[in-house]
Amino acid sequence: MNKAGLLLMKAGSRTLRMISQGLQFEQVSEGEAQKRIELCNGCEMLTKSRQCHKCGCEVDFKVTLKTDPVMTGFNIEKTNNICPLGKW
Repeated sequence: MNKAGLLLMKAGSRTLRMISQGLQFEQVSEGEAQKRIELCNGCEMLTKSRQCHKCGCEVDFKVTLKTDPVMTGFNIEKTNNICPLGKW
């Protein structure tokens, strides 16, 4: 497995661990999530497995979040969840 793949696995396992420890994710409205997913669906970085090729996130989950789950989950700081390409 390449370095990028290992990093994605690590990030995914951290997120799962945070969820299992009871981390609550702040979510955007359904309307906002729908706007975001429509932008992602038209993006050249969306893979067939519905991941963002730029950041590696699971797009269908990421578009629903108000804050960045990694920064918030590690109690670093509450950071707005944004598209890495600035589309939303």
